[in-house]
Amino acid sequence: MLSRWTRSARSVVCTTSVLRPKLRSFSHTAPRPTSPALGSALEQLQSLFQPTSPWVTRLEHAKLAVTAPHPHRVAFVGPPDLTHRLVDVILQEPLDETVMRAIADRPRTPSTRIVFGADVPTAQDTWPSSSSHTLSLPLGWLRGMEVLEWTDLQRDTETYTALLACDAVYFVLDTGALERQEASAAQVLRLAELLSDKPDAMLLVNVDVAQAYGQTAAATWDLAVQTAIQHLPPHLLHRLQETHGMNDVRTPLPGVKFVSTRLAAQARSILPTDGFHEFTRQFQASRFAALHLMLTRHIPPALRAWYVAKTALESVTDAEQMETERLATADGFASVLQTHAKNDMQRVSQRIAPPADGSVHPKPTWQRSGDQSTSLRGLLADSRDAVQETLARSFPWWRLPWRADELRLSLSYVIGRSFGASEETRLAYEAGRLRDVARRQTDYTQEALDQMRQRDTRVAHREALADQTRLDAETLRNALHAFEDRQMGALLHAYCLSEPLVHRRQQLLAPGGPLDRMAMRAQKLVARTMLGLGATYSVCGLGAVAHSSPAVVTVPTTTLGTAIATSSWVPAWTWSSWLSIVEMAPSTAGATALLATALGAWYLQGQWSRLKRAFWRDWDRTAEAAEREQQQNAHDILQALVFGAPLQVSTQLHEQVQTRRLQQASRLSELNRLREKIQALPKPT
Repeated sequence: MLSRWTRSARSVVCTTSVLRPKLRSFSHTAPRPTSPALGSALEQLQSLFQPTSPWVTRLEHAKLAVTAPHPHRVAFVGPPDLTHRLVDVILQEPLDETVMRAIADRPRTPSTRIVFGADVPTAQDTWPSSSSHTLSLPLGWLRGMEVLEWTDLQRDTETYTALLACDAVYFVLDTGALERQEASAAQVLRLAELLSDKPDAMLLVNVDVAQAYGQTAAATWDLAVQTAIQHLPPHLLHRLQETHGMNDVRTPLPGVKFVSTRLAAQARSILPTDGFHEFTRQFQASRFAALHLMLTRHIPPALRAWYVAKTALESVTDAEQMETERLATADGFASVLQTHAKNDMQRVSQRIAPPADGSVHPKPTWQRSGDQSTSLRGLLADSRDAVQETLARSFPWWRLPWRADELRLSLSYVIGRSFGASEETRLAYEAGRLRDVARRQTDYTQEALDQMRQRDTRVAHREALADQTRLDAETLRNALHAFEDRQMGALLHAYCLSEPLVHRRQQLLAPGGPLDRMAMRAQKLVARTMLGLGATYSVCGLGAVAHSSPAVVTVPTTTLGTAIATSSWVPAWTWSSWLSIVEMAPSTAGATALLATALGAWYLQGQWSRLKRAFWRDWDRTAEAAEREQQQNAHDILQALVFGAPLQVSTQLHEQVQTRRLQQASRLSELNRLREKIQALPKPT
C-alpha cells in the first residue's frame, strides 16, 4: 500500500502539466505602451465627477493600470460558504502540506486577497475593505497574480469599486440556490447584472454531480444547464452573450461556466487510495482544470481601463439624462404651479373686485342687467348720488344762508354712511376667506414639491457633476413656512383689503379736505353775500329817508360847537350835505334794493355752483384713486400673501432650472467631445 502511494505521489508531481498545462507566469514588468488618448480620456473623465465621487478613485486606478506595473487580478464573488469551497479547490495542492494547511487555517473574512509568496501590494492597489485579509501562498501559478475572494454581497460603492479594479470577475452560484431562489443567489445576480458587460466577467455555477462520467453525470450537467436557463434572468443571459459571443459551439450559455466542487473534493479524497489516474479522471470531470486555464490567460491591462472609461462615460451620460429629466420635471411643476395660481388668483380677484362693465365681463344671472352696485365704481357712484341728493334737497343755494353751518355735519354723515361702507363690510368677510385660500395654496405647493422629490432619482453614490442638490432644497421648503396660517393671521387681518377705501374716505372728511374746504368757503360766501346785501339795503334806506325828510339847519348849542363852526380852518358842513349824496326817491331805493337782491342771489348761486364743481372734481379724483388703489392693493395681497407660496416657488424653480440648464449645456459640450474621443479608441485585445 505504501509503495502504491509512493508511486502515486511521484506521478502527481507530473500532473501539473496535465491538469494545469503550462500556465503563463504573470510578472511585475512594465505594461505594454498604450495609446496616450486612453490616459487622456481617463483624466478628462475625472473632471466630470465631483471630487468626492468614487468614480474619481476608479478612474485613477484605471489610469495606473496602463501606466504602472500591476498584478493580474481575478475576483470570485458569491455566498461565503460556496465561494470559500470553490476557491479552496482552485488553490489546493494535495502534495504540499504547507499550502493545504494554510488553506485550511486561513480566516474566512468578507474579502481575502491571495498572492504569491510574500508579495505586498503597493499603496494604490490596497483593497478598500476594512475587513480584508491577505494570504500569501507559494504557488507558482500565482506569481504576478492576485485572487480576490469577495463574499460581501451588498451592492454598495465599495464592492463596485473593488470589482472594477479586477481584470476578471467570476460570480459564484449554485444550482440548488437558483432553484430555491435563495436571497444569496438573488444578491449575486444583482451584482452580476451590474457588471455583465464587463469583459471577462462570467457566471460560475456549481453543480452537485455525484459521478464523474456516465449517463447520470451527463444528465446532471444537462439538467444544470436547463436550470440556469430557467432561473437566470433573460436580460442577464442576453448581455453575457453580447459580451462573450458564441465563439464556442460547445458552450450552451456564453459567459456561464459549470464546475463541480463535489467532484473536485472526491478527486482529492481518492488520491491516496485510487492513485493518480483516478484522481486525474475525477478532477478533469469537475471541470476545474479548464477553469485554471481561464484564470491565468493573458488579459491586456488596457482592457480594464477601457471598460472603466466606457462605464464612467455611460454613468456621466446617464447622470446628464437624469438631470435633463429632473430639470424638465421641475420646469413642468413650476409652470403648473404658476398657471394654477394665476387661474385661482383671477377667479378670487373677480370675486373681491367685481368688474364694473357688464358688457365686457359677463355677470351672474342673479345680478340685474346694467346693475353696477356690486363693483366699487358702482358703489362710489351710489355714494356720489347720495351726496348729490343731500345737496339738492337740503342745501339748495337759496337755503344756504341759514343752513351753511349744517353743511359739514350733514355731508359727513352721508359720506361716512355711503362711501364704501358696505364694501368695507364685504371685504372684511373676504379677508377671512383669503386665509383659507392661502392655507390651501401652501398645502398644494407642499404636495407638488413632495411629488417632484419622489420623481427625483438622483444616484447619490455616483456623484457626477450632474448629480447636484435637489431643486426642492430645504431653503425653498423653509420659505414656505412664511406662508403658514399662523404667519398669515397677522397680515390677512379683517381690514387688509379695505385699507385704501378707508384711507380715501378719511381723506374726504379730514380737516383741509374737499368737504372741509367746501364748507368753509360756503360759510364765507354766505357772509360776503349777506354783508353786501346789508350794506345795499342800508344805503337805499338812508337815501329814501333823506328824500322824504326836510333840510334841518344845525345850530351850535355849546361854546365848543360855536367855536368850531366859526373857525376859519374847519370846513362848513351839515347833515343835509351828506345825505344828499345817497338821496333817492323811495321808488328808486326800492328798485335798487331789488336789483341788489337779485345780484346777491345770482352771486350766491353762481359761487355755490362753483364750490360744488370744485368739490366734485376732488370727489372724482378721490374716487378714482380709491378704485385704482383698491385694485392694486387686492392684487398685491393676492400675489404676495395669498398666492405667494406657489408663485414664489415657481419663480425660484424657474430661476434654478435656467441656471442649471446653462451649466448643463457647458457640461454636455465637453461630454460630447469626450464621447467622440472614447468611441474613436479601439477596444484593446
